[in-house]
Amino acid sequence: MIAGIGLDTVNLDRFAEHLQRTPKLRERLFSPLELRGADESRGTDKLRVADGQDGDRDQETTDAGTVEQHPKHMTRALRPEQLAARFAAKEALIKALGGGVRGFRFADISVVNDAHGAPRFELTGAIASHVQSRGLHLHVSLTHDAPVAQAFVVAETLD
Repeated sequence: MIAGIGLDTVNLDRFAEHLQRTPKLRERLFSPLELRGADESRGTDKLRVADGQDGDRDQETTDAGTVEQHPKHMTRALRPEQLAARFAAKEALIKALGGGVRGFRFADISVVNDAHGAPRFELTGAIASHVQSRGLHLHVSLTHDAPVAQAFVVAETLD
């Protein structure tokens, strides 16, 4: 049964201006997981490695010389319009939940891609507790085409 729906639209130019004007805004709006995928200037070398499984993996050599491997959907650099769509998803999620969540941070909501590229939420903190306590399953759809990015979220119970 549908418990809530949410839709949000973000103007791409205005969003980019806000991010430029307020450097700390990125850290307030996006989780470390999202920022790690969005930051192209981390000082790493990336190599796409086919592992024969569900998806390719990125092999990354960090500044410290260690090698880490991550699913490709976690390390791909996000373009500004993709960040805007992810922010829209966070706003749409709050609307789908009816706005009754207290004590959450936007960084508690990560919008990531599964192995097939479909967006999904990874939640932590107060918002994760709220969603779990209500037994909700979340669906999210993202789109971006200048001049806007949009997200649509459906929250459903599995009863």
